[in-house]
Amino acid sequence: MSLSRDKLFALLTLLPSLVLISIFVYGFIGHTFYISLTDWGGAAAYVEGGGFNFIGLKNYRELFTGFLDYRFRQDLVNTFFYLIFVTLGSLGLGLFFAILLDRAPRGEGFFKTLFLYPMSLSFIVTGTIWRWLLTDHGINTLPLFVGLSPLNFNWVSSYEQILQFNWQNLPKMTALLVTAILTIVAIRTWLQGHWKRGFFMVIPVVLLIAWIFWDDAFIPKALPFAETHGFNLATV
Repeated sequence: MSLSRDKLFALLTLLPSLVLISIFVYGFIGHTFYISLTDWGGAAAYVEGGGFNFIGLKNYRELFTGFLDYRFRQDLVNTFFYLIFVTLGSLGLGLFFAILLDRAPRGEGFFKTLFLYPMSLSFIVTGTIWRWLLTDHGINTLPLFVGLSPLNFNWVSSYEQILQFNWQNLPKMTALLVTAILTIVAIRTWLQGHWKRGFFMVIPVVLLIAWIFWDDAFIPKALPFAETHGFNLATV
């Protein structure tokens, strides 16, 4: 009886949130999807009571095959290109540094400060720094200090722009993986040989960290300037 009362109380507690989320999140998502199946748009979108007709998947066919919407397909490819390289780069380097810090090397405090330094900078500052570095008066002028001719490389229109995103995401990934390693060690100590239970506890930790990073990696946070002059141009 007590258990049923607790369940009812929990349900009533969650019910307002579930109703609001259903209406203002999933309801609007469903409405947007329905509108995408109609010819609503253009001047009719600004006319009160403007009508629209159901056209099915025609908008999606034009989006993926039409000549005028080629930028969408390019942006879609760029998104996955960015996601894969930034995630793999930050995940690989982050795992390496996390294992290194977990072994408590000499100068651990210095390395922790060095790795976490980018996290102390705002996104605007990070973008500005990389903008200065990647302009013609930045990295390209380094050979002048040894008497050589300056480089003529367009950094902001190349794949090397991945470096700035990896540099910014690396500290967060390192911190998350250090936490995961400590959690896994604690779980192993607590389970004391019950590897099956440990396996099903470790996997959610790793998947959660990967999901947090992947979800955040979808949106670049430190663009040096307009994306049409940077990563999009590099992956045309």
